[in-house]
Amino acid sequence: MADPNTRRILKEIQQLSYTDRVKIIESVVRSLRLREDDGPKGRTNDAPEELFGMWRDREVSLEEIRERAWHRA
Repeated sequence: MADPNTRRILKEIQQLSYTDRVKIIESVVRSLRLREDDGPKGRTNDAPEELFGMWRDREVSLEEIRERAWHRA
């Protein structure tokens, strides 16, 4: 069951005209699209092999790098 605040909001929305409900939905959808457009923060690299120069003179596999990164506390 919905919490009291959600029920109150739903009741208020039900009292609105169809046009106002559509406007609210459009506003919500627009705000969700804006969040999607933000995309990931920071630098992403689809080819991590390009970074292997950082481990010059060391034998390090991509699996080892991932394992070390994922096991950080």
